[in-house]
Amino acid sequence: MVLFGLVAPAAASAQDGAVQGALARYDFSQRSGRMELSDPLTEVSGLALGPDGGLYAHADERAWVHRFDLDGPVETQRFMLGDQTARDDFEGIAFVGDRLFMVSSRGLLYESRSGADREEMPYRMTDLGLSGRCEAEGLEYLAARDELLVACKTAIPDGAHIIIHRVPISIDAARPDPIRVSRDRLDEEGLPRKFRPSGIAWDAEAGTLLIVSGRDEALIEISMDGELIGGVELSRNRHPQTEGIVVGPDGTLWLADEANGRPPRLTWYRPTTWGSR
Repeated sequence: MVLFGLVAPAAASAQDGAVQGALARYDFSQRSGRMELSDPLTEVSGLALGPDGGLYAHADERAWVHRFDLDGPVETQRFMLGDQTARDDFEGIAFVGDRLFMVSSRGLLYESRSGADREEMPYRMTDLGLSGRCEAEGLEYLAARDELLVACKTAIPDGAHIIIHRVPISIDAARPDPIRVSRDRLDEEGLPRKFRPSGIAWDAEAGTLLIVSGRDEALIEISMDGELIGGVELSRNRHPQTEGIVVGPDGTLWLADEANGRPPRLTWYRPTTWGSR
């Protein structure tokens, strides 16, 4: 097992100068900060940055959304979707401007807006048609293509690839082919072949996608063409089950871990290098 190291053709570690890709910016043996989350986020399941600069997180069974001010960080408000609080298996969150989206494991897309503290927000729901072929676990918005990315924890019948579905925001646009990442490439680079996504984030500076698997204790970087760029194996002591991931505008990598024998937590890593690509 390679701990904290970027898996590259030369199997370099994250501390030497031979590594490539956005993950090379971070020293995963030295976190920049960590905070424990409150009990409602025991099963924290998604992270997103809002248009107001706040960090938003949600749990997986009830549509409570928590906002954190990054100066701290400190929780400033929490609001809910629906007057009785929508219930589902929520697995990802993303913002498109001021529109808030959450996706369930069945591929149901919930749309709302951020609310004031304790406010009950109206929402609408759209079936993405993924049930039976994608267990959704992760949501991200790609502004350059104006589409949502839905990562599949499991994909049926394609077991040879990690599958990421692309959902245009415009209802008139045709749905593009999914992004496919070969599991054979994971094998070749010493990463878990059974890698099951639990969160996905767009790295705007590098122009790549970061995908985390809480169950498999790993984080990979891919291109929009599905090319595997590199990966790291995460220490279970630091990351018992990572379910949320987002990259801040300053390059800070934020990871959320649900309780797995420990309190739920938010961990962040500031880049040791930035703007080098």
